[in-house]
Amino acid sequence: MTAKKKDKATVPDVREDGRMLRTDAATGQKELLCVAREFSGPLPPPEMLERYAQISPDILGVLVEMAQTEQEMREKALDATIAENRREQGLTAKGLYLATAIIVLGIAAGCYCAFCGREWAAVAAFGVAGAVGWMKTGSPSTSAKSERE
Repeated sequence: MTAKKKDKATVPDVREDGRMLRTDAATGQKELLCVAREFSGPLPPPEMLERYAQISPDILGVLVEMAQTEQEMREKALDATIAENRREQGLTAKGLYLATAIIVLGIAAGCYCAFCGREWAAVAAFGVAGAVGWMKTGSPSTSAKSERE
């Protein structure tokens, strides 16, 4: 069972309508080739734009306007996302500064209470400082799990 070899040297004929025909050298039989084209971006390639212009001269302006509108919408969405991220980063930074201040004040209050002989007040102050620090940094087991995952 020998598979029929295709002649790789056969060059397809491109017709004016864009269809491609290939003639089999052995049999003389013509084959219609299917060609798919892709493009990315807001506008099609110039050859395709020319075909649109043949259908309707006004369509080029509409296509360019649609592409410009889409680009403006994407830029606005990106700007909004960047602004939201900056706002969240600012709030996070403020939260860290306030948490640090509470921790420092808690430690200072605990030290003062311990110095004055009020052990339970010192334990409470150190507990508040530790709780705030734990809330901002997370428990050791949580951070160890997230690093492994």
